[in-house]
Amino acid sequence: MPAECRVIDYSDQYPLRATVLGQAASPKPGDDAPDTLHVGVYIDGQLVSIASVYHEPPPDSTDAGAWRLRGMATLPDAQGKGYGRLALSRCIDHVRASAGTRIWCNARAGAVDFYRALGFSAHANAQDVPGHGIRYYCERPV
Repeated sequence: MPAECRVIDYSDQYPLRATVLGQAASPKPGDDAPDTLHVGVYIDGQLVSIASVYHEPPPDSTDAGAWRLRGMATLPDAQGKGYGRLALSRCIDHVRASAGTRIWCNARAGAVDFYRALGFSAHANAQDVPGHGIRYYCERPV
């Protein structure tokens, strides 16, 4: 059965977020904003990958065209099969349709190559984000 990428409610992503990212099953700021998009990729009815985009500039910026990618996660046994790419592509399409100019994220060290392969540039200076570990700022134009 082919992968199905569809819009989901923000609460639908909590179990996968907790499993893959170790994040608590609780709302993030902006989860329920009208322009926020949450997508899920399903295989045989099982949610295997998620991604969300928020109309939010990066720290120390006022760029109204910037959108934040957050909560990107794919189940370990589903990684490397294009499901994360599918979810991210849907988010990029949403940002583009919303007149966004760029998308950014704070990527885990192990995910930087994934983002680079999809056109993101990664800044060399890493940050230690309390409760989340080392993160790299990545961005790409849409």
